[in-house]
Amino acid sequence: MEAMKKGLFIVSLLFMGCCNDNAQFYQNQAKDREYQVQRLQFKIENMKAKPGSLCFFGDSIVLLWPTKEYFPGSYNRGISSQTTEQMLARFKEDVIDLHPKTVVIIGGINDIAHHIPSSETYQNLECMMALARLNKIHPILIETRTILGEHTEYYFDDVHPNLAGYDVMTNYVKTFL
Repeated sequence: MEAMKKGLFIVSLLFMGCCNDNAQFYQNQAKDREYQVQRLQFKIENMKAKPGSLCFFGDSIVLLWPTKEYFPGSYNRGISSQTTEQMLARFKEDVIDLHPKTVVIIGGINDIAHHIPSSETYQNLECMMALARLNKIHPILIETRTILGEHTEYYFDDVHPNLAGYDVMTNYVKTFL
């Protein structure tokens, strides 16, 4: 009887592991589909884009920023959970091919979450800025904490600004336009 209980316990642990692996698999597939849909939407917008516009590029901080309300005619190229390496890989298609006058770049928080060395993060951000300049696009690199500080009234969680935070960030960006 004791051996049977141990066997059932081991089988249940294995089953839970399989379920967790399957759940993770389906979550990853859903994220991948969401990513592919966003990329397709960006491609469609790029075909209709007016050169000389303003582009916001980055991770979920950009994605959640209601840029079209604050900057009519702008393009939001934020994708959740992106590292700067992933951002750099899509920079040509999402920014350069859009032919904006200015690009606002926000990235790096996910690099910290994935324990990517800060030297690599800085190198990726520098590459994006250099690519922008080579293509006659004015880059504006901003870091949320530098603008908003640690003031909790500007965040709805530990990372993402709330509307009051985005108001402050909007005013900051406008000083460069």
